[in-house]
Amino acid sequence: MNPADGNMTTTIHLAPDDPTNPFRHLYHPDHREAAQSYEVTRNITMTFSDVDPDGRPIPGIFEMTQGSAQVGGIYEESITGLHRHLLKIKGTFLLHKVSNVSTLIE
Repeated sequence: MNPADGNMTTTIHLAPDDPTNPFRHLYHPDHREAAQSYEVTRNITMTFSDVDPDGRPIPGIFEMTQGSAQVGGIYEESITGLHRHLLKIKGTFLLHKVSNVSTLIE
């Protein structure tokens, strides 16, 4: 997909027994067992653009063209399971292409 054409979305589900679940940590004895943890769901949308919602240029993006070494846009995330209320995050992002190599490790 050409980032200039739209957005990318994904959902990440962290089961109560997932080792990357933020409730599963060594420093709280009540959260060592999966039964004492909660499922966390992250819905992420990255909308590619060269300006923020107020129409200001996103710092670092000079021109988004085919083959550009950098792209950016608006990052939005909603998280359930960490708090009783839905948590929402929104901001700008900038990605830099660091290599043209198609396979880093074989």
